[in-house]
Formats: sequence, C-alpha cells, structure tokens
Amino acid sequence: MVLTRWTLLAYLALILYDAGMSWVLQLMHYPLYHDIGPAEFSQYIRANNRRAVVPAILPALATFGVSLLMMWQQPAQVPAAIVAAAVLLNVAVLISTAVWQGRLHAELVRTGKSEPAINRLVTTNWIRTTAFTIQAAFAIWIINRLLGT
Repeated sequence: MVLTRWTLLAYLALILYDAGMSWVLQLMHYPLYHDIGPAEFSQYIRANNRRAVVPAILPALATFGVSLLMMWQQPAQVPAAIVAAAVLLNVAVLISTAVWQGRLHAELVRTGKSEPAINRLVTTNWIRTTAFTIQAAFAIWIINRLLGT
C-alpha cells in the first residue's frame, strides 16, 4: 500500500513536470533554433543534446518506468484504463523520440542548421507534447479524486 502510494505520487509529480517541460520545448526552445546563426548552430545543438539528459530525458524515462510500475501495482484510486493509457502514451513518447526527435537532433549536429529539419522537429514534437499533456490531465483528475472533491 505504501509503495503504491509513493508510485502514484511519483507519477503525478513526474508527469506534471514532463508536461511543463514539453510545452517549454515546444513553444519556446525549439522555435528559437531558427535564431541561432549557422556558424554556431552545430556546436549549440551538440551542447544542447548533452545538457538535455538530466532535465528532459531522465524524467521522461522515469515517468515511463513509474507508469509500468503503476500497471503492475494497480492503484485502487486509478482506473485500469487510465493506467494502461498512461503506459501507451509513454510508449508513444519513446517511439516518437527514437523515430523523429532523436534522429533530428543528431542530423542537426551532423549537417548543421537546416530550417526544414528544425520545422520537422517542432512539428513532430507535438506528439510528445500531446502525450504528456493528456497524462497531465489524467494527473489532475487523479489528484481531484484523491482529494475527494
């Protein structure tokens, strides 16, 4: 019971963080790539990719792990359908990252500034932003249910 409670709290904290992080990337960070000069671009993206591990990649991986743990523990406060949806949405985030965003970041390091690649990065990142936002809505619903209102 205690482990299930901490798992649920970890999921709530992580997914709200991931959703906020994703919206910052989507609306501010990625579009600003257009404003970086071509001479500095590869070096900037290389540094960006190294620094993204702690604030963006590790929390997203932890959210996936915690959603799997919730599926195994089945918290009584959360319908099984929401837990399953959370797992599937996190799988979508991982697939999107592997198929599009990760490859686009690597391409931008390798080839330098490319407006079409930046635009694809912004466009395809909506998959992750949407997946995290749906889960944030789940989290708000769960918190409301836990508070009994």
